[in-house]
Amino acid sequence: MDIEVTLNKEQNEAVRTIDGPLLIIAGAGSGKTRVLTHRTAYLIKECGVAPWNICAITFTNKAAGEMRERIDRLVGFGSEGIWVATFHASCVRILRRFADRVGYGTNFAIYDADDQLTLMKRLFKERRIDTQMMKERGNEYIEAAQSINCSKLRIIFIHLLPNCISPIIVQATMSIATAIMCATGLSFLGLGVPAPTPEWGSMASSARQYFRDYWWLVTFPGLAIMASAFAFNLLGDGLRDALDPKLKR
Repeated sequence: MDIEVTLNKEQNEAVRTIDGPLLIIAGAGSGKTRVLTHRTAYLIKECGVAPWNICAITFTNKAAGEMRERIDRLVGFGSEGIWVATFHASCVRILRRFADRVGYGTNFAIYDADDQLTLMKRLFKERRIDTQMMKERGNEYIEAAQSINCSKLRIIFIHLLPNCISPIIVQATMSIATAIMCATGLSFLGLGVPAPTPEWGSMASSARQYFRDYWWLVTFPGLAIMASAFAFNLLGDGLRDALDPKLKR
């Protein structure tokens, strides 16, 4: 293979040096990929190295694809046996091939940054962990309070809680509205508070048979249930706006 035609003196020297390790230091656009691809072709055609014994690893998928195309053009038949990939793809390939050696299966999935964030949000939601509190702990004003030796109780009650109270209030008021709906629904089905204790759900259930003649017996308990749930939601929104220090700035 005539490599002097496309390579300069230094590149030619790098391609033909095959004894021992070789370190090439070059800037952008200086022909690093050209040297690597010609070196791969030189090892196969001139030195008799089997394609499957060559591993060419780069950083990006774009660089790996470009290197693969150039090697295919230079080597031709047999180039598919050369391992050309990024560092990440190479590590995944090794893991899938030899994971059983360390007791793992090969059907694993690798999460990127977005997948990790989605998973953590789901776990926090299932465990009912307040992510707002964790977010506030990393803010600069908390670090400033710690730097002047504020006690943990002062940081919690003076700095953290005022900034985290709004989502807690909203969650609490929504929980009250949900509790009202659940209690009235169970009473409507006959599983709630037994008679003669007055309860909106049981009142609506008992009045169903008189709906055509006395419609208000069912309508007004239903309106009371809806108004109560809506009122607690509005109360939570109002308290959040009144107590959130971020809205006062």
